[in-house]
Amino acid sequence: MRALSLRAADLKPEGNQPILFEVMDSKGNKVFKHKAQSDEFGVGSASFQLASEVNLGPYIVRAILGETTSEKQVTVDRYVLP
Repeated sequence: MRALSLRAADLKPEGNQPILFEVMDSKGNKVFKHKAQSDEFGVGSASFQLASEVNLGPYIVRAILGETTSEKQVTVDRYVLP
């Protein structure tokens, strides 16, 4: 996961700021939480790997910087060959 943080006033990077990454599974369980630091360009990152037995369905991936929260919904499903 990666997040880009920009100041609202001038859209310049928010460098060297703490970013919190969270992942919630389809049942609302928090399955991942990681504190990271953005680099000088405002980019923070974290790696998350699914377990072998997971709840399938929509997951919420969230990045929190100060009072600002951004989230994205992704679907976790079994891979089926075409």
